[in-house]
Formats: sequence, structure tokens, C-alpha cells
Amino acid sequence: MGSGPLRQAVAIAGLMALIPTMASVALGRLTPEVGAVRALATLVGAIVFGRVCAVVMRYYAHVVERARPDGRERRARRGTDQ
Repeated sequence: MGSGPLRQAVAIAGLMALIPTMASVALGRLTPEVGAVRALATLVGAIVFGRVCAVVMRYYAHVVERARPDGRERRARRGTDQ
């Protein structure tokens, strides 16, 4: 099972955010311990960013799904989960 485009974009952004930390550790400007803490903070930030993006995308998908072509919103029928 593949991951969706949003998850892939967040993963790429997270890896790109690690580049400065990796370069600093490689050049000796940061100790490996400090680099690991920064990498962990970057990981947590990427996960939170991904979750927020997913919620926002779900909301807009729901709004678009409910909108009619003529601009009016559909009313949910009683007894259904719409």
C-alpha cells in the first residue's frame, strides 16, 4: 500500500529540514548529541505539520463535497451520516 501525496510531501519537507542539522554535525559545529536533539525536534515538527495539513485537507474536501454546482450547500438528509 502506497502513501498519499500529502504524506510524501511532508516526508520530503521533513528530510529537507534535516539537511542543516546534518551539515552542522558533519562540519563539527554541533556535537552528535545536540544534532540528535535537533533531529528529534524536526521529526516532531514534521509529524505535527503533517497532521495539521491532513485535518485542513479533510475539512476542505468535506466543504467541496457538500457544495452544489450552483453555489448552494446541500442539506444532510435525516437518518444518514452525510
